[in-house]
Amino acid sequence: MNYLFHCRYLCLMLLVAFPVWAQSPVTGVDTTAFITSNSVMHATELLGQAPKFWGRYFEGPYQYNTAMESAPLHQANIRLLPVGDNTTNVDSGYASGQADGQRQAQAYIAALGEDHLVAQGGEFYIFLDVELGSGEPHLSPDYYRGWSHAVETYNAKVKLLPGVYMSASDTFSSKALTQAIAKGAKCYGLWIAGYLYFNKAAAKIPMKLPAWNQDHLATPKVLPSCYPSDSSTLSVDGSSCPVLFWQYNGNISNGSDLFDMDMMNPNLNTHAVLKRLALPPSSAPVTKPVHVSSSSSTCPSGMHLYTVQPGQTLAGIARQACGHGTPWTSITQQNGQPFTEASASRLAIGQPICLPSQCQ
Repeated sequence: MNYLFHCRYLCLMLLVAFPVWAQSPVTGVDTTAFITSNSVMHATELLGQAPKFWGRYFEGPYQYNTAMESAPLHQANIRLLPVGDNTTNVDSGYASGQADGQRQAQAYIAALGEDHLVAQGGEFYIFLDVELGSGEPHLSPDYYRGWSHAVETYNAKVKLLPGVYMSASDTFSSKALTQAIAKGAKCYGLWIAGYLYFNKAAAKIPMKLPAWNQDHLATPKVLPSCYPSDSSTLSVDGSSCPVLFWQYNGNISNGSDLFDMDMMNPNLNTHAVLKRLALPPSSAPVTKPVHVSSSSSTCPSGMHLYTVQPGQTLAGIARQACGHGTPWTSITQQNGQPFTEASASRLAIGQPICLPSQCQ
């Protein structure tokens, strides 16, 4: 009975076969670094064609920078694959997942603009980062329930479709996601990390694309008898969770840039998948923190008070207001207390913070 229960839901998750839409694979990349015209050129050289999508983080130290990155993506017609960066927090409970989801949804919509997203259809994927790393936890069912509900219901005009970015070998998180779906959580797709090559120079890896799901590296290693399923349709209500993307190579260097290399599931309607990834606007104003009058400041000497705006992170404020190379640790809370890693990732709209005097 327990086997059949798990198989039922994992079969729904792993809709990756039956080549109804079989075609040449659509490829893309993801990075932690800012996207520039040079990195677009290097990604194109690496893939042998221009990437169709580009994965970037929302929230955390690698936050997408609208002012810098939207124009290169728009000019090259590259769609944005958003991932919420809270890997170290995903083993906590419902309330924590809900709070993280609200912040990541806010950051994504603020970065691209509500009207811009509505004009492109108003439904877009966003993935929770659960990829395994050194000392990083597995997903908990309650955290995913809170996170997925928060991102899907955050905005009345823009519907975000929750999914999970996870390692193929992470059986614990696969089971947790299955349990969350069984309790009513929505999952619209998976982005699976399973590497053929890792930490290599571009010249040291084959230029030829691997076959889809080569060595079963695009399949979570839980109950493989459920894979492949007999369907290749996209989820319309979040009750099934097909594999949408496979991150097949990781940390591949080309020029001065470091890339993960990704492939879209060729068995799905790739046009329909791409429609759920937004094309960034051609330009966007930089949202600066609001400068509060010094008469209301409770900041230490040599600092002044700012107010956090929608979608901002501490790392992003440090870059925008203080310039590149300024660490977020140079910013303090209104009472002069330093931020911890936890409090730095939980900024609230309107929260007063203290910036060094050289920051504008």
